[in-house]
Amino acid sequence: MLPKTLAAIAGSAAFAILPAMAGSAPSSDVEKIEISTKGYDLSQPADAKIILSKINRAADQVCGRTNIRQALSQRVIAQQCHEEAVTRAVESIDSPVLTSAMQSRFDYS
Repeated sequence: MLPKTLAAIAGSAAFAILPAMAGSAPSSDVEKIEISTKGYDLSQPADAKIILSKINRAADQVCGRTNIRQALSQRVIAQQCHEEAVTRAVESIDSPVLTSAMQSRFDYS
């Protein structure tokens, strides 16, 4: 079952929260995952890639992973949820290096 909502990492540079937002569900239905960026320098491409991987895994947890056995409509919903979650999370951190890593890896623009 897919979540009703997904995606923004908000918070300080030390912590990011990935809520789900693939629709317009009430805020009480938003699932949040906290992602720590403590100890990482997001001006460094290697560190940005690590944080992007953490964001991606969190989005998979919130949105669900897609697979070939799902109905096409379910895969589309999960993919949209994932893209929205990752994009909002990265935008909320406001790191040009992280944004570039996201665009290169996922081709989100």
